[in-house]
Amino acid sequence: MDRDVARSCTSKDGYRTEDEARAHAAMNGMSGKLFAYRCHYCEFWHLTRRPT
Repeated sequence: MDRDVARSCTSKDGYRTEDEARAHAAMNGMSGKLFAYRCHYCEFWHLTRRPT
């Protein structure tokens, strides 16, 4: 499980809200290429390349 947490959570930036995560992607020209999802380990929002 620790490996899952490291891969899914601790190695990624966390955002307080979905809007904050999407805004970060948009500011970096990645809107439509990165997708926001809520992490079940830390409860923050992360970005991924996989459509959610």
